[in-house]
Amino acid sequence: MSYENKLKNSERAIEFYNACYYFLKKRVIALGASEEEFKEGIRKPDFPCYSMEDVMRAYACIAQDKTVSCNVIQFAKNEKQIQKCLFDWKIDRILSAYSSSDELTERFVEEFKLGKKHTTWEKYAASIYGFCKFVKELKLLKFDDFSCYIQENSKTLKKRLELISRFDKIPDVGMAVAANFLKELGLPKSNSYSLYSKPDTHMLDIMHGCGFIRCRNEEDCFVAVDELSRLCDVSPYKIDKVFYCAKSGNYYLFRSIRKFEDQFAKYFVKK
Repeated sequence: MSYENKLKNSERAIEFYNACYYFLKKRVIALGASEEEFKEGIRKPDFPCYSMEDVMRAYACIAQDKTVSCNVIQFAKNEKQIQKCLFDWKIDRILSAYSSSDELTERFVEEFKLGKKHTTWEKYAASIYGFCKFVKELKLLKFDDFSCYIQENSKTLKKRLELISRFDKIPDVGMAVAANFLKELGLPKSNSYSLYSKPDTHMLDIMHGCGFIRCRNEEDCFVAVDELSRLCDVSPYKIDKVFYCAKSGNYYLFRSIRKFEDQFAKYFVKK
């Protein structure tokens, strides 16, 4: 897909975004959140980062970002034990303590008393270890260097796509996981996170289901959301949050509201 490719049905796309926004806002407020909480929830990243330890923690959470992996790794439940295995999120300590992802897997097996079958943990360990190597190879172990690198490589759509593609060398990381990591990385004095969207199944359902992209392609979806953000004069991040929360019914951003089954598809997306 060309970077200059225009979004199909631009007027309908703007109308659809606005409808989704008010659809979500109405339901979130009805469930007890204030309007201020709603606006803040779709604006700020999930992981404010002020150190490389914060970055590593963010990656360790997002690395499980697949349904099966989430159910097995359960980062929210097991964070303290994972943190222990990863030396309080210190990348240099991880690389010095483990000579390979296999050794990290063995550490997880010991810590969580896993059985013989632990394929998901093996993949998780490979992703964690691969990210640490990725950061070291790019000489980004210092937070200021890492932050500048992300900001510099997020300035244009072409650069953002190229940055996402560099994560391909990390095991078990596809475009959706890489984009989600960059999307939720809140770096000081930077809005780079707001320039990303996550082309996951919910976004693909919407963008393809509404005819805004021709096929269920992650890069096409990412580019189309970028175009839609310009048309609507809002960030790709905000579009992502509105579409994801409205489509999934998972209102995790707002107070203790966790899940609300709605009829989003009935109202908007033709199956």
